This record gives sequence, structure tokens and C-alpha cells, in this order.
Amino acid sequence: MEFNRTTNAKKTIISSLIIKVVLIFIPFLMRTLVIYSLGKLYLGLGSLFTSILNALNLAELGVGSALVYAMYKPVSEDNKELINALLNVYKKTYLIIGVIVSVIGLAITPFLHFFIKGDYPADINIYAVFLIQLASIVCGYFFMAYRGSVLMAYQRMDLINYITLGIEVFSCLLQTFFLLVIRNYYLYIGVLIIKALLLNVIVSLVVHKMFPSIKAEGKIDEPVKKMVIKKTGALMGHKLGSVVINSLDNILISMFIGLEIVALYNNYFYIITALSGLFLALIGGLYSIIGNYCITKTKEEIVSLFNTIHYCFSGIVCFCCVCLLNMFQPFINLWVGEDYLLLLSSVCLFSAYFFTMRIRTAAILFKDSYGLWEKDVLKPYIQIVIDLTIDIILLNTIGINGAIISTIVCMIFAFIYEGIVLFKYCFECNPKWYFIKTVYYLLICAFSCVGSFLLCLAIADVGNNFITLLVCFAISSVTSIGVFLCFTCWMPEFKNAFKLLFNRRNSNGKSFQ
Repeated sequence: MEFNRTTNAKKTIISSLIIKVVLIFIPFLMRTLVIYSLGKLYLGLGSLFTSILNALNLAELGVGSALVYAMYKPVSEDNKELINALLNVYKKTYLIIGVIVSVIGLAITPFLHFFIKGDYPADINIYAVFLIQLASIVCGYFFMAYRGSVLMAYQRMDLINYITLGIEVFSCLLQTFFLLVIRNYYLYIGVLIIKALLLNVIVSLVVHKMFPSIKAEGKIDEPVKKMVIKKTGALMGHKLGSVVINSLDNILISMFIGLEIVALYNNYFYIITALSGLFLALIGGLYSIIGNYCITKTKEEIVSLFNTIHYCFSGIVCFCCVCLLNMFQPFINLWVGEDYLLLLSSVCLFSAYFFTMRIRTAAILFKDSYGLWEKDVLKPYIQIVIDLTIDIILLNTIGINGAIISTIVCMIFAFIYEGIVLFKYCFECNPKWYFIKTVYYLLICAFSCVGSFLLCLAIADVGNNFITLLVCFAISSVTSIGVFLCFTCWMPEFKNAFKLLFNRRNSNGKSFQ
């Protein structure tokens, strides 16, 4: 079978955008159904168990990503023997991981009540619900999940995406039926097991049909083994940091405050995650372009491109932050009602969190394109310590805002650390101006937030939540875009951004080749 990286990459980008939109809408729909049919406690319990199980998935420790990375070269060389050997390692590793996750999950099951402060749903067995969700996680390790790595290595993630799309739609319909018609929460949760099994079985059948000669057999030699171990060590920390930062807050909020606050917190956090997911899906195709640019151009040209992309992302981030600040409350009020609103201070912090998280996008994009995972391997471990320490201190003193502040501090630390690594090992120059410009973008964003918020406060509340939402969006859009362009039109990045967009538009897609 011919292996066309460019064509497959384009298919993956398109399918990723489609699946990302669907995967934002379906959980949103299911959250809405749970809120209106069951209430805050069920929503908070689901969020808590998801966070615990995400933390348990740390058992994979980057092994899967490292093995897929190891497959790229033998795939390009059509070395079936090495591919089979790596797949065999993947299979055995996943069986071991499945056992580890199962044992840890079963071990903590009797102590679940320690993770919950206050009330939890009285009409269900929380231990049974947790075990069902645990089964949905571990069944993937035991039932052919490893075979999906073949499609990843051949850059056919588009097939996995479309299979996932179909299964998600089917699962959504099934869960809706069990929740609203049968009214059985256990069956509603049990669909997660069906979903995991369907995905693994269908992907396995597709791999067998497309690549019948690829089977899990053989052994890898010592150099390949060392490379896998090295990549695993680097990816382990990044996976660890990512999962802990995303999951720890939910667990600690539940332990210190309660499930109802977890439900409220996750409604806001879900919107940020959805927006961030769209953000990342749109830039997925830039990795190969930047990777090629970094190989063929001079350092000065690469730094100039980085500054331009950082400028573009900063403008988008500014727009999103202003919209979040002004639209959070009317949207939540329209969606689920006043009982699910957090304080304005929390809304401000959530907007700040989005800025500190996504302002790093350009640096992450270039750092990953250079493959510098080993250079900042200590970063996630330091982030974990920071997040855990601040969470424990602030959750006991100022409540839910403490969890958001701890994450913001972690993102600021990551921004500084990644900037230093990128400029030291890639650009080989001082990152001073990168930090100065980012602070300048922050001031522009803050000015836009204050100005638009005062305008929304004065004229947006018209008594209708939907109209208020539209007015806030209009004010936020005009203010954020206008202010950002006004205060940056003198910068070289402003002109370079238009040149970049103009060149890409007139290349008829050739720049993607």
C-alpha cells in the first residue's frame, strides 16, 4: 500500500476538525441532559470519577506515544518485521498496563467516600458506578486497543477519527434513551463500556483489512529498545503534568468543598476546554509546515516567523479572553440557570487562565516541531508541585478561586520555562523580547477586557438572556479586535501577518505540500 504523508496529513486535519466539533457538542448535550434530569450531584460525581480515572491512566506513562514514534521510520522504509516487533511490544505493554490500572482502581474503590465532602447521590451505589467507569477504561487495554497504533504510524488518524465520530453519535443516542426513557443511570454509564469495545473491535478489523501482513510478533533489538525508553522517559513527564493539572483540581475541590461546586466549576471549565480544543484543531496542520521551514531557513527567518505566529495567536487569544469574560455569565444563565453561576471573580480568573494557557501556543508549536521533549523534562514535575501546594493552601482559605489561581501560576511557570528552552536550543538567542512582547499583549488584552466589560455592563442587560448574549458578543468582538489592531499596527509582526496570510491564500495550498 502506498504511503502518502501529505495526503494523509490533509485527511487527518479535516477529520480532526469535524470530530472536534462533534466531540464538543455531544458531551455538551449529555451534560445538559444530566443537569436537567438528575442535577448537580450527579454531574459533579461524574466529573470527579472521570478525573480519578484520568489520573489512573498515568499508568501508560507515554509508552504508547513513544512506540508510535518508533514506528515512523520502519513505516517509511516498509520494514514489516520491525513494525510487527514494535506492535508486539505495544500489545504486551498494554496488557501489563491494564492489570496495573485494574489493581489500583480496585484498591481505591473502598475509599471513594474520602474523595467526597458532603452529600452525594443517595439513590445509587457510587462504588458500582465507579467500577463500571473503571471497566470502560481497562477494557481498552485488554481488547486490541494496541492495534490503533498502526493507523497512527501510517498517519491514518482520519480513519480513527471517523470511526470515533460514528461511535460517539451512536453512544449519545443510546445514553439519551437510557437516561430519559429507561431512566437507569447504571445503563447510562454502562454505554461507556460498549463505546470502548466498539472502537477497539472496529479499528482492529480495519487494520486487519488494510494491513493483513502486520501482526504482533517478534522482538525489537537493543538500539530500538533504548530509543523507546528514552522517548518514554521524556513523554512520561509531559503526560503526567498534563493529566495532573487537568484532574487534580476536580479531585481536591470535591475533597475540600463538595460535588456541587465540582459541577459548577466544570461547566465553566468545559467551555474553556472546548474553545481550546477548537483552537488546537485549527493549528494541527502547522506542525509539518513549521518543521520543514525550520530545516530550510536561517535562524533569523525562523525567529521572524515565530514572532509573526505568536502575534497572530495573541490576537486570537485576546479575542477569546474578552468574549469569555463578557459572555460566560449570560451563557451559563441561558444554558442551565442562575443556580449554576459562579462569582464574577471566578469568571475573571477563568479568562486569565485561558490567556496564560493559550498564549503559549506558538512556543509549544515550535518546540514540538523541533522535538525538544527531553529539554524541558523537569517542567511538568515542578508544575505538579506548584499546583498541589497552592491548591491545598488556597482551597482551604478562598475556596474554588484557589484552584483556578494554582493553575494560572502553573501556566505562567510553563510559559517562562518553555520560552527559555525554545530560544536557547532552537533560536540560539535571548528570549527577552519574546517576554516583553507577551507582556505587551497581556496589557492590550487587559485593557480590552476592562473597556468591553464596562460597555456590556452599561448596555448589554436587556432582560433577555439570548439577546444579552448576542450584544455581549458584538461588543466583545469589536472591542477586542479594534483595540488589538490599534495598539499593534506599528509592529513588524502586523505587516508580516498580512504577508503570511496573503502568500498562503495565493499559493492554492502549495505551502502545505
